[in-house]
Amino acid sequence: MASHVMLRGRHPYEFVPEIRKKQQQTVANTKRLLITEAARVQTEAQKMHYLETMGDDAEYEFVAKRDEKTSKISRHYDKKFLK
Repeated sequence: MASHVMLRGRHPYEFVPEIRKKQQQTVANTKRLLITEAARVQTEAQKMHYLETMGDDAEYEFVAKRDEKTSKISRHYDKKFLK
């Protein structure tokens, strides 16, 4: 699933029926699982790219979309530089 999402640009929801049968979960739980896993893989790929191109000492700025749904953790890290 991850390779189809990352390399082919397919939406994780395309895999709901297949994963739902294997995991015996509800549609909502399966969608949540697929979106979370796709985000984890994309984040890891981005991190690997940053390390390869900018090295171990690179920094990045955490930017959060600030609205009523923004979590306390995201608000805390907003506009801070991290390694």
